[in-house]
Amino acid sequence: MRFATIMMVLLAAVLITPAAAAQSLRDETVAAVHAAVPDAVITIVDPLSIKVKRPSGHEIQINLDRITSFCDANSADDCAAEKQHFLAGIVEGLTIDDTVAPTQLRLLVRGNDYIAAYVRETASLGKDAEPPDPPVTMNFAEGVSLILAADFPTTTRMVNASTLKTLGLNRDQAFALGTRQVLASLPKIPTAEELDGKLMSFPDLDYGASMLLEPDRWRSLAVATGGRLFVAIPADNDVLIGTVESDEDLRKLEKLVADSYAAAGRGISPFVYRWSPSGWEVAR
Repeated sequence: MRFATIMMVLLAAVLITPAAAAQSLRDETVAAVHAAVPDAVITIVDPLSIKVKRPSGHEIQINLDRITSFCDANSADDCAAEKQHFLAGIVEGLTIDDTVAPTQLRLLVRGNDYIAAYVRETASLGKDAEPPDPPVTMNFAEGVSLILAADFPTTTRMVNASTLKTLGLNRDQAFALGTRQVLASLPKIPTAEELDGKLMSFPDLDYGASMLLEPDRWRSLAVATGGRLFVAIPADNDVLIGTVESDEDLRKLEKLVADSYAAAGRGISPFVYRWSPSGWEVAR
């Protein structure tokens, strides 16, 4: 009887732990928002979503599903570090000046799921206040798209259509400027000699996936490596570049990338990409 009771208690603990962890994160987020913007109106949408309306009338939605999934799949230390980064970004996003300067524009590569969720979030906010103000996006490759953003000291804010209008830029002009400015902060693409038989990792980069935005260099590199070039972007801070010699090597690489994507705090794509005459495509 005692053994059965202990097992029931342990089972209950296992069952309630994810919900309790999500509620704890939600409570921490609400506390951080209250501390940063005491006059903000906070609405609990569901266990993993919070709406925050600032005194200015600007409203944002904070989704906790990504950070919760990350914590479920990683160590307590990694979870704590990711939470700290997450909350710091939210606080900065709520307290900084909303004004975006052209010099802050960055063109980012993001997963289609992420962009679709952001579009839905923007549309839902528009129902209760102003008309929807969509982000500025464009298709890029299978599973990923481009999205325009503004760079701040500890956070990144997506740039919506109204911001471009204020800046007096059309989409092509903004994309060109955002591309130049994001590439200026990223490492140069390696040479064929540097890549020969190697897997090169570019960790801990801000906007690392935007390294893919240099078609002329990638085209030349793909030719120089005899079509063996690959690139993977499981996350911004986990960019992989190298060459593969066989289908067996590619299958191993695909698993490595998929596992990295699943464990990433801000995953982008589980695919391995190759350069083709029409741009990036999934290696098969």
